[in-house]
Amino acid sequence: MFTSGSDDPDGSGFLFPLLTDRSPEAAQAHFEDYYERPVPLDAVRHALAGHPLTPAVVMALNPAASDKEDASFEPMLELSAE
Repeated sequence: MFTSGSDDPDGSGFLFPLLTDRSPEAAQAHFEDYYERPVPLDAVRHALAGHPLTPAVVMALNPAASDKEDASFEPMLELSAE
């Protein structure tokens, strides 16, 4: 059931632009809107190009990530090395 009085009752209007514009700039704009903070375009381009995630790229995309004994961060580094 859709919420009445909403311009985007099912949320598709928020997600549809990512399906029609696959550019790094569109992804950057989407994530800046979603997370309400700046997202570096170079880091978005790096990730979308399929390059391995480095600690610097992870920190650029998620400043809250920490390489200090953070167990959730280590598997990302291991995967990026493959």
